[in-house]
Amino acid sequence: MLDLLQREHRRPDSLLADALRVLDTGSAAVVATPLLLEFPRALTRHLYVEDELLTPFLGAGPDPDAAAAIMVREHAEIAAQLELIEDCLRGTVAGTEDAALLERVRALLAE
Repeated sequence: MLDLLQREHRRPDSLLADALRVLDTGSAAVVATPLLLEFPRALTRHLYVEDELLTPFLGAGPDPDAAAAIMVREHAEIAAQLELIEDCLRGTVAGTEDAALLERVRALLAE
């Protein structure tokens, strides 16, 4: 299980690093957009794996300070950020490629 979690964690990290590297070079947004589109999908999959495999193992009890409760809250916060990123990218994919949209995505990723 630990190996699966590690692999699922590396994939979004790698996608994000690649996308930011492309954006930092000043390359066209069209190059970074596919990487940025895959990032939320990969991270969502990772969160699902953690929620389905790790949370039951840790035990989700009523204590809001328990590790599982904190993880679930953090995952909800991450999911909300991912929705904002996807909303920004939908505008880019729809043909309104705009540097401001990608800059907003970049700012969201930096949070």
